This record gives sequence, structure tokens and C-alpha cells, in this order.
Amino acid sequence: MRMRSVLAGGLALVSLLLSACGGGSGSGGQAQVRLINMSAATSLDVYESSNKLISSVSASAVSGYTGIDEGSYTVNFKGAGSSTTLLSQTRSWSKDTQYTLLAYERYGAIKAVQITENQSAPSSGAASVNFYNLATDAGALDIYVTDPSASLTGAIATASSIAAGNGSGYIEIGKGTYRVRV
Repeated sequence: MRMRSVLAGGLALVSLLLSACGGGSGSGGQAQVRLINMSAATSLDVYESSNKLISSVSASAVSGYTGIDEGSYTVNFKGAGSSTTLLSQTRSWSKDTQYTLLAYERYGAIKAVQITENQSAPSSGAASVNFYNLATDAGALDIYVTDPSASLTGAIATASSIAAGNGSGYIEIGKGTYRVRV
């Protein structure tokens, strides 16, 4: 149960961090890539082959965007200042598009998913959020975003049946104070 609470907290944090994403990149034709480091305690560097793209992002922190030419790349995640690769993935990036690499820890190993930030700007007074289920052994999850004092009796999930390793897709939520429950 404790793990589920931690993952739910991480899920909420990720959704809030992603709420301001999207829109034009102003990148002059490059892809824009950033890192959200949801690992437990490891600061991370991100490399394209041997070129450092993103440097020393602390646990629970978000990097700024960095520009990279359109293409397919081998992306290596390393502990900050370390030469040891913790995770290697192939990623494809398109010009004038923003991406977030979401790194997290699962059973002591670094994992990562890529989020394409292609949503439209939210309505005035709203935010676009995207919930991710990184609890691969928990099965599909329902997310409830409610008034802080509301009961879940009869409540309808804000995002339902989010499969492990997947996101909810962008959902608009009006400004206010909410309680997020899994």
C-alpha cells in the first residue's frame, strides 16, 4: 500500500509538471527535449551517444529544454558525473516538437518513457494534465481529481483504466484546489 501511495504522489507530481507543457518551441527547427527525474535519489545526465544533452538533474526535478536536430538517436541515461550507462534507448525526435523524457526507478533500475507534448493550449483558467501509470505491477488505474473534501462514493474517474506504462492523454482541469486519488 505504501508503494501505491508513493506512486500516486509521483503520478500527481508528473501531471502537475506536465500541465504547462506544449505550444510552440521557438527552436528554429530543432526538437526540444527535457527531463523530469522521478528517480528516488539519483541525479541524472542524458546523453545522445557521447554528447551530453542534459546535465545533473536532481531527483524530483525538471530540466530546461535543450535543442537537438530532428532524427533518431541512442539516448543514454547516466548518474550525474558518472561514465556508467544506467539505461540506453533509441528515441526519434521531430523538428519544432517538444518532448519530455520521464525517468523513474523501478526495482532499483532506471526506466524512462517519452512524452510528446503536442496538446493544444488549454482554455483560459484551465490546465492540461496527463496522468502516467508507472506502477507496472498495479494493473490499470483510475484517477479521481476531486474537491479536497469530496467522497469517492458515486464519483466518476477523471481518467479511467490507465494501463501500466501508459498515459491518460491530456485532460483539461479548471483552476482550483483538488485532491488526486488513485
